[in-house]
Amino acid sequence: MPNKRLPMRKIKEVLRLKYVCGLSEREIARSCHVT
Repeated sequence: MPNKRLPMRKIKEVLRLKYVCGLSEREIARSCHVT
C-alpha cells in the first residue's frame, strides 16, 4: 500500500513540532494524525 502524500502545511507543522517544540516523532505523529 503506497503512502499518501502529505500537504506542505503538514510537513512544515511536523518540522516545527520537532525542532521548535522538541517533541518526539511518536508525539508528533499523534498530534498531526500521521502514521
